[in-house]
Amino acid sequence: MRIKSKRLKDNFIPLKAKTFEVALSNFILNETPHLGGPIMVSKFVEEVKKIIQRFYPPASHLKSGQMLWFAVAIDETHHFGKKMQDTRIVPVILPITTKEDIDKYSQGIKQKGVLKEAITRVLKSAYSQGGVLAQVDISVLFHIGIATAQRLIKEYEKEHSCILPYRGTVQDVGSSVTHKALICKKALLEGKTTPDIARETYHHPTAVDAYLLDFARVHFCLKKGMSLEDAAFSTNLSIGLAKQYKELIERFNLLDKEKIEEILPSRMSTRRKKEIKRTNQLI
Repeated sequence: MRIKSKRLKDNFIPLKAKTFEVALSNFILNETPHLGGPIMVSKFVEEVKKIIQRFYPPASHLKSGQMLWFAVAIDETHHFGKKMQDTRIVPVILPITTKEDIDKYSQGIKQKGVLKEAITRVLKSAYSQGGVLAQVDISVLFHIGIATAQRLIKEYEKEHSCILPYRGTVQDVGSSVTHKALICKKALLEGKTTPDIARETYHHPTAVDAYLLDFARVHFCLKKGMSLEDAAFSTNLSIGLAKQYKELIERFNLLDKEKIEEILPSRMSTRRKKEIKRTNQLI
């Protein structure tokens, strides 16, 4: 009986090799033998499986109104010339349409208002899952023009005095005086700390301190009677950027302050405070 049982079991052994893992392992060993032996290939296959599971989740994981999309990883860095194929992306499940949207339509709320709320919801959802969307993503997801997506985002930010977490803000892709203004306002006029500002504006704390540092340096130069051009040269900022800070200083009525860093110390990191003092000495 034991011999017969063993023979019976042997008949089913080949079926155990009919798997995705075995097929992929054989493909790698045959096509890219330089990758390594069976142990290395086995580990590689396991990592590939994890990627597949993340990027191709079962349809049962999606609820009505949700969709799978790929976003840029929050901690990904951006620099000029960097291509998307060199950028790390993460899969996110986005709530495109919700019951609340349908309720708003049934109440007669205009499409523009519902759309702005939906865009905000999607941006925040992607961020909570470790990804950030660009305005072009919003354009495609909601079948609207890029200019329309930009306008709706700006309108929402202005109406709610906030910053939404899209790629331009989180990873400083592009330039926005609105974001600089809100960050500086929270620090200088509302007395908020760097960690609080970073959390409320979806910026990294070092980015918040960098904005405040540039603000303080431009203020120092203008207080010294420098022209805008000289201030830009001395701070190594573009004239356009220096002008943005000059306009903020005038808007906040801070030009008469002798030293802007007197307002900042309790809200900035020690390293940034030292940078202000050091650069002011050099200018």
